[in-house]
Amino acid sequence: MPDVSNKYRNLIAAVIIIMIWAGIILLISSNSKGALGDGFALYSWIALTRLGALIGGAILLLLRVVRVLKQKMNFFYVLAGTLNVCLGILGIVLFLSSGTGSTILHEFLPTLLIAVLIMGDIFFL
Repeated sequence: MPDVSNKYRNLIAAVIIIMIWAGIILLISSNSKGALGDGFALYSWIALTRLGALIGGAILLLLRVVRVLKQKMNFFYVLAGTLNVCLGILGIVLFLSSGTGSTILHEFLPTLLIAVLIMGDIFFL
């Protein structure tokens, strides 16, 4: 039987780290006034975070599939899954709240796929 308390402890720590990272991104972006517009810094940070989460999550998922990463409660595995869940939800919220069409949703769908695979492995397999 896996250690359930360790799983939730890692999940809570991952959520706290993601909240701190989101606060830092908002703080940096709110102070930036550039020629490209006020929202460009925020979009850039979100795009870089999305790319890092997607690549990191895919690598950790691949390591888990080939059994190099033995523990599914590994903190970085849980962090990658949680970050991808947050970014996937952000993509859905942005899609539903803006009239930009499906472009924004297509940008965030891969992160949502990685999130579902990682979280499915952590909680159901």
